[in-house]
Amino acid sequence: MHSRSVRRSATLALLLLGSAPVPAVALDLLPVEMLVENELQPVFLDQMVLEPQAEIAIEYAAPPPGEAVRVEEFRFNPPDGRFIARLRMQDGGHVDVGGRARLQVDAWVPVRRIEQGQVIAEADLREVPFPAGFLNLHALRSKEDIVGFETRRALLPDRPVQTQSLIEPRVIHKGDKVTIQLGGGNGLNISSEGKALEDGAKGTMIRVVNTTSNTIIMAEPIAPGIVGVTQ
Repeated sequence: MHSRSVRRSATLALLLLGSAPVPAVALDLLPVEMLVENELQPVFLDQMVLEPQAEIAIEYAAPPPGEAVRVEEFRFNPPDGRFIARLRMQDGGHVDVGGRARLQVDAWVPVRRIEQGQVIAEADLREVPFPAGFLNLHALRSKEDIVGFETRRALLPDRPVQTQSLIEPRVIHKGDKVTIQLGGGNGLNISSEGKALEDGAKGTMIRVVNTTSNTIIMAEPIAPGIVGVTQ
């Protein structure tokens, strides 16, 4: 406000002194994409509350101008997402821009079919956008929730990965010959041979038969071929 007052005072002084004509004051310009997105935010407000991670995706029918003064008129058609914005330009003229807009959510999906029992690597995934509301509550969106896990069932390319489709990677499989490590409280470690009666991941307990004593015990998978029993 202060700088504008100074300019007006200086202009008045020049007029009183009969000086050169006053140059036109330039209007502030803003990026057109920001102006259009500001108009769309109230339109999608309710959906954005339900999908906090959603972003507004805009596709223009033709490349818009880079900057404009403001949006003077905005029309939006919810069924198909089409919009038309009338822009006020710096020279006082108007330009109409149009296109489509929607809310979208990004999720990581397989780039190929991943068979049951495979451990997923980052190279197996890519990030793709989905319309807001398309993903259910069990769909995983972050690659950190997918990479390193084992598939419980086959995953299809470009389809969202469901929580129930993954398990912690198994380090022991049913039928594996294993070494049973018995850790005592006095630091004494004893090992014996055994056979896994079921699959197991780290942090779980599985049934193992001690082939020396022919007894069944519960043991924790530690690494491939090794289970532990603590007493």
